[in-house]
Amino acid sequence: MSDLTKKPCANLKSSLKLTTLGLTGGVASGKSTVARMFKKLGAAVIDADRIAREVIELPRVKNKLIRYYGTSILGKNGLVNRKTLAGLAFSHKRDLNKLNRISHPVILKLIKKHLGAIKKIRAGSQPIAILDAALLMESRLSGICDFLIFIERGLRKRNQAAQKIREWLPGEINRRERFQYSLKLKKKKSDFIIKNNRSLLKTWAQVKNIFKQIKTGG
Repeated sequence: MSDLTKKPCANLKSSLKLTTLGLTGGVASGKSTVARMFKKLGAAVIDADRIAREVIELPRVKNKLIRYYGTSILGKNGLVNRKTLAGLAFSHKRDLNKLNRISHPVILKLIKKHLGAIKKIRAGSQPIAILDAALLMESRLSGICDFLIFIERGLRKRNQAAQKIREWLPGEINRRERFQYSLKLKKKKSDFIIKNNRSLLKTWAQVKNIFKQIKTGG
């Protein structure tokens, strides 16, 4: 068993169909960084978080959120304050489930639309799409992926990244992850593993290796 793969790659088939790779892992594990690396190699990247930001502002979604969470989720500009919404949603499992039930069907529909566009635009070129989604498995988005890639990173480094980049308070990762699938389960269900604990060059090497395996069929 190599550092890169958890399952045999003999089932990879080189074809002209769209291959969708879903990125999973812990909070602040470096999924977006890995997605950008795949983009450099020619893959199309779908940022589910960006789509989610658009979805919660759609009137039919926004109104449902206000009815459940209250007007406190709105900022002075009238837009949904994502930090406030997250604070309420991650306070109890039922509140997070409600957010998911309201937003995820719409997010899934838009992601499928993006995948269809990629397939059409890149027809004949053996396209690869990367799905960068925070709750890939929890939101059932993993079901539309051909392969899953687990980004492995130690908790200390993830906490440092979350506090520096996202300005999260210490302990926020643990608070959010208690409502998510365990890292052990995510890793077990993944087809590839990228160790993102060391230098970006080492991560880049692993990304290139996986990309090559997908393109050549293993």
